[in-house]
Amino acid sequence: LFLIFIWLAIVLTSKSQVGEGKKYDCVQLTNLTPKQRLANYPFNKAYRIQLLSFPAKTLNLPLLDGRVDCNQVKDSIPLHSNEIHSLTNILFNVGCRTNKIVKNISTAVGVDVAIIFIGSSNELIDYIEICFDCREIDLYLSKRNNTIGMPCNQRLIKLKQFAKACTLQL
Repeated sequence: LFLIFIWLAIVLTSKSQVGEGKKYDCVQLTNLTPKQRLANYPFNKAYRIQLLSFPAKTLNLPLLDGRVDCNQVKDSIPLHSNEIHSLTNILFNVGCRTNKIVKNISTAVGVDVAIIFIGSSNELIDYIEICFDCREIDLYLSKRNNTIGMPCNQRLIKLKQFAKACTLQL
């Protein structure tokens, strides 16, 4: 029983990787141009894209009547074209060398950062939640058949660096 507890503790605390080995490390898989990346949903539908951060223990994107509840947002940064190009490069051009993904068990709950896509009538089109602690990117995209990149070991590190470069308070 003690060995099972130790094994479970190791598995639950080693959430930093998609899988073991270099085949799961992030590499530049494609060289889609910014125009090609922006043609993908939800970027092609968004009038405005924002990066949000939340106080500790926020379980998911706080919505109130189909809109983001700004009272529960720690920080909000509108993304400009150069930042959107950097984000789409991470999401669409970077991935891992294999199609067989083994994900570790994640126990943490919550959201640290969300990327929200706003339409021209100021409506929420879609959003992506990111939990750095649990190493998860949850897609709440209405068109789930479109994937946002292949997961890889360093993607969350790259996204965290991106958020910090945008001066988002984490």
